[in-house]
Amino acid sequence: MIERDSQGIGNLIQDAGWERAPAWMGKPYSIDLRERVQAKVESGQSRRGAVRRYDVSASFVVKLADRILRTGSAEPARQGRPSGGDKLAPYLAALLGGSMPSRTSRCRNWRPN
Repeated sequence: MIERDSQGIGNLIQDAGWERAPAWMGKPYSIDLRERVQAKVESGQSRRGAVRRYDVSASFVVKLADRILRTGSAEPARQGRPSGGDKLAPYLAALLGGSMPSRTSRCRNWRPN
């Protein structure tokens, strides 16, 4: 099926991909793979050698080695937004307590500039 633009006279330039599912966050490499890569690098094999052996990216091996030096663990970092750090966190008590003025009182007190 040939897709047409909104006017029906030309071909669709770019498909937005709306019929597909949304893209999700990538999954971290397994702990098993992380430990095997770590063992190879620590045994003296070069990082590039570990890249070729385990078919991972060079940046993964470099970042893994850096993470092990900083934290002492090959565990992946937590993904996603940190909890409690959203923009409304300072106002949460006021929002839940109901001390905010109602919409009607705000509208009655509104004056144009």
